[in-house]
Amino acid sequence: MSSDNKVNVDVKLGVNKFYVDEGHPHIILRSSPDMQEFT
Repeated sequence: MSSDNKVNVDVKLGVNKFYVDEGHPHIILRSSPDMQEFT
């Protein structure tokens, strides 16, 4: 069971697996949050 396909672990782990959509953020921060919600 020999295979010619070799995986470089450093290269595989270095690949960014997350897609960041900078144009449409999923977390929106309010400029003035209601602090009563946190007490």
